[in-house]
Amino acid sequence: MILSAKKGDMIMQRMIIFSGVSGVGKGTVIQEILKRSDLNLVLSKSHTTRPERLGDDIENRYIFVSEEVFFILVDSSDIIEWNRYGGCYYGTSRSETEQLLEYGHNVIKDVDVNGHRAIRNIIPNVISIFITAPLSDIENRLRGRGSNTEEQIRSRLLIAESEMLCSYEFDFVVENLEGKLAETIEQISLIIQKYT
Repeated sequence: MILSAKKGDMIMQRMIIFSGVSGVGKGTVIQEILKRSDLNLVLSKSHTTRPERLGDDIENRYIFVSEEVFFILVDSSDIIEWNRYGGCYYGTSRSETEQLLEYGHNVIKDVDVNGHRAIRNIIPNVISIFITAPLSDIENRLRGRGSNTEEQIRSRLLIAESEMLCSYEFDFVVENLEGKLAETIEQISLIIQKYT
């Protein structure tokens, strides 16, 4: 269900930022929403310094660069938000985003709360959607992955509680309830149709 929304009336190609805590189902939501050809969506790739893995060419979500090239892009202000995860850097390219918008696409980007803040300060007319879920659903999803230790699950739940406090910074807050993915996709589709 849509929990909150800010009004806007400019219709044009837009950057659509998705954010949400670990275990909220954000990746699945983005995968499904990208299948909606009527929304004219394209996923913005992330520049990363991590090594390429088997299957990356299928996902087509990354532009692999050296750390030296990454920081040249940061210094030239082309990387407009970036973070370090697992010893590797990931960032959003301003030039790639602007090019996709100029080609007439609505551009989806998956970032954390801090990435949302950085992008919002640089790119106008962003639509931001924070995906949330009850902590019990998030805990079940994290446990269901089978790849997290008990300590990691507890840590991620604490981070989730903290990040949820920032949801007011987003234009829309959409709840992704367990077993209600189709409803979540429909609500987000309606937002994108109305504001792009």
